Amino acid sequence: MWYCRTCGYEVSSGGRCHSCGERLVESSVAELGEGEAADEVGYRLDGWEDEQRGQLIEALDRGTIRHRFEQDELVVDAADEASVDAIVESCGAMAEEDQLEEGHVAPEDVAVVDTLYDAAWRLKSDPTDMVADRDLASASVQVFGIDRFYGVDTATWAAIGRVTRRLLVALGAEEALEDDIRDQAAILCRLVEPLVAPQDRNATGSMSGWQYQTIDAPPAEPSGEQLEQQGDELVYELVGWVPEQRAWLSVLLQRDGIPHDWEGEDLVVPSAFESRAEELFDRVEHEGETAPPASWSDESSPADDAGEEDEALYKAICELFAAADRVAGDPKDLIKCADLVHATLNVADSPVPFGMTDVQWWQVRARAKAVSESIALHADQEVVRSGATTLRDLLRGFV
Repeated sequence: MWYCRTCGYEVSSGGRCHSCGERLVESSVAELGEGEAADEVGYRLDGWEDEQRGQLIEALDRGTIRHRFEQDELVVDAADEASVDAIVESCGAMAEEDQLEEGHVAPEDVAVVDTLYDAAWRLKSDPTDMVADRDLASASVQVFGIDRFYGVDTATWAAIGRVTRRLLVALGAEEALEDDIRDQAAILCRLVEPLVAPQDRNATGSMSGWQYQTIDAPPAEPSGEQLEQQGDELVYELVGWVPEQRAWLSVLLQRDGIPHDWEGEDLVVPSAFESRAEELFDRVEHEGETAPPASWSDESSPADDAGEEDEALYKAICELFAAADRVAGDPKDLIKCADLVHATLNVADSPVPFGMTDVQWWQVRARAKAVSESIALHADQEVVRSGATTLRDLLRGFV
């Protein structure tokens, strides 16, 4: 079969679309013939736009799901029902998102970021909170799938993803890492705070009904005018620091009760606190066990040669294989699922690796994306397990 991803139809031969002129795409699966499946399921697509149908066909192709169209009805094998349910729901959600006015955030994205913040706040207060652990893992799967969040610069959104990942690692460690959990949760709260509606989380009650304690509540940051009233100021130019480093420094300053103010990338601190403030700068920059490591910097130098790039991609593929293997063994574990989504994003835009053909690499990325979409849409565990198993088997010969 061949299809047009723009106009949303399938034909039996290739060439160009008679409507938009785009080249037709060859499907990786054959059409599902009448009577081939022991049991079939139909989906009515009345009212779907051409672009929606195109997205649906493309998703079915990525998932290697055989199907056919009968007018405005999609017909699939009943064995694929759970996977197709998730795909149809996803395509419908994407259409709703496309209808949002420019400059607005999808409501579901707002909700998941709010949930992420709420869970991080609880973990900051109690690193052993298992309910918050579960809520954070669930929210992170969806956060990793959001490409951009309106009003947030790319660097900050990337930092939110990195810190979320570190927090998941600390939560999933074999031995309790309560200090690391508390620190990473505090950094995440600091990064996400500007994105969520103001909440009085030091008072009784919140959007999730949890009781927040007043302990460890940071003092409010003073304005520049308030700092001036405290005497001479010191201005530190922190150009080149990534968002999570600035967030981590703010957390440390607040914990020590040191008044400070950010003016863009410059930090203003009363000169009376110079000695202690500089100690905290050193901690952020140099103490890898308690502060963001050097790898936080987005300004990493390019690889000296293609060999180093190949090595980095091979490592990412190994991580994808390992993540798929873990999910195949335990698809209900949300942290393992989040790891698989993260590993998928790491290879999404990578070139064809050494030792693979274009078709093989396309199959790997398509399968990884399909599994990640199933996870994000809370598909049946057996659907997730099956997709992760297929992905693992595709990668087995290359790791």
